[in-house]
Amino acid sequence: AEYSFDTFTYLQRKLEDDGYINAGSIYSINYDNVTIGVLGRTNNPLSFRVSYYFDVFSTEEGSVIVQTKTDNIDTYSIRLKGIIDNIKYRTDKDKVVIVAHSMGGLVIRRYIQIFGSKDIEKVILIGTPNKGLKKNILNGCYLFGTELECRDMNEESLFINKLNNMNQQEVPFYNIIGTGC
Repeated sequence: AEYSFDTFTYLQRKLEDDGYINAGSIYSINYDNVTIGVLGRTNNPLSFRVSYYFDVFSTEEGSVIVQTKTDNIDTYSIRLKGIIDNIKYRTDKDKVVIVAHSMGGLVIRRYIQIFGSKDIEKVILIGTPNKGLKKNILNGCYLFGTELECRDMNEESLFINKLNNMNQQEVPFYNIIGTGC
């Protein structure tokens, strides 16, 4: 799960060169010791690295953050809602811009189908398998992904069928794609 944070390190550094403030990583929906809007006091845009591979549960001793990279894309979309709500709380902003890589693009697309686009200003997808993975590429998925993730990304899966046959909300999408290997 930690690897998902490293994916955007280079991009976050480039955003800093353009005046963005690196606001760190968010991987939970814990609001302890956080003042609403404290990060939104700057006039500079902020960048966060986030991951839906973490979840939080409460115990008598407090919140416990756990890594969990064994769920399906629907579950990741629900976790993403908590992350977006957390960023909106910390910044006191109405909307966020999402930059997603690979399966993360499917997660945000599903998020928008489930929760709508009112919290999203725009979405930038990098190398997202929007039409799913074909058999020969799907076999490689199991080297990096889990059974449920790869099952969802199969071009013939119910998940991809639902994702591509339901209306998307009105939010600008930008796709950065490549061809071949």
